[in-house]
Amino acid sequence: MREVLNRSKGMIVDHLKRRIQNEPITAIVVVEGDQTKEIIAYRPSIDDQPEYVLEQRLKPYADKRHNLLYSIEPNVESEAFLRKFDNIYHILPHPLLFRRDSIKPSTQIYSTDEEKAIIEDTYWGSKDEQDERYMKEAIMQAQVQSGDAKPKVGAIIVKNDSIIARANRTVIKRSRYSTRTLHAERYAILQAQENREDLTGATLYSTLEPCLGLGNNIESCSDLTCSSGISRVVFGVQDNFNFQGRAVEYLRNNQIACQKISSPELEEVLMKLKGKHNYLPKGVFA
Repeated sequence: MREVLNRSKGMIVDHLKRRIQNEPITAIVVVEGDQTKEIIAYRPSIDDQPEYVLEQRLKPYADKRHNLLYSIEPNVESEAFLRKFDNIYHILPHPLLFRRDSIKPSTQIYSTDEEKAIIEDTYWGSKDEQDERYMKEAIMQAQVQSGDAKPKVGAIIVKNDSIIARANRTVIKRSRYSTRTLHAERYAILQAQENREDLTGATLYSTLEPCLGLGNNIESCSDLTCSSGISRVVFGVQDNFNFQGRAVEYLRNNQIACQKISSPELEEVLMKLKGKHNYLPKGVFA
């Protein structure tokens, strides 16, 4: 089996080398016994409902006689379908699956640094594509924030192409007259630190520009980011009402790369999450 998997891996790498420039591609090889039956490639940025499309293309092979080798670990949403096959293998783990929550229906096989680089490059397509996909994950976090209060903010932390923390803005009632708001960025950083994650070199994605200078001797999200080891921040929309881009300048002055996401596609949803009136409600911020 090892020989056929190595042969199949070589097919995937060779196929991905011939990809359309900057177009993200995932590839799968169907294996029966010691024979490779077919290689299937799809572009997740173009194909509508990619998991459904893949299942339709793989349906003729869905039995215990066949094995599958994925370039990137399959999405957990496909787990029920994948159980129809004998064994599932992948070359690289899925970079968007939060490893503490994900189900792993497939087995990772060995790959060289060169093979990893080719597969990673073709999965993301470009740096902008990578930032956009991770920002979509942050948006999903903001969308599940409880209550109707704006802004709705989501944040994730990424290191070595894996999500190591997720959070959204959380309002905690302290008493009848007092609430405490835990900002999404701060919550994500504290979550990662509690799980003993090393944040050195990590990237923070937030749907809104991080806070700065809250007063009352409270450490802002920008301050905490600077002391955490995070080296890069990508945010969705600027907080023009409260911080007016000051956080961006502050982070850059502290040697942290900081940029606004460049994605017209996401602009509308990010502005809706921010809300028409973005203000700091009364209460103690953390």
